[in-house]
Amino acid sequence: MKSLTGPELCDALGPERPTTVADLNRLRENENNQGGLEKLAESCLNSLRTRPLTSE
Repeated sequence: MKSLTGPELCDALGPERPTTVADLNRLRENENNQGGLEKLAESCLNSLRTRPLTSE
């Protein structure tokens, strides 16, 4: 089995200096702009894909 090492995906694709502190009011405002947290969660679950695990 091949071992994979390297940077985390978010490190490889993320911004150079990511935010380390969340602004709760901004977070809630952004959630509400997208229809609320429940709608966001439902959207994620509706687009959920599963793949079988295979061993090679």
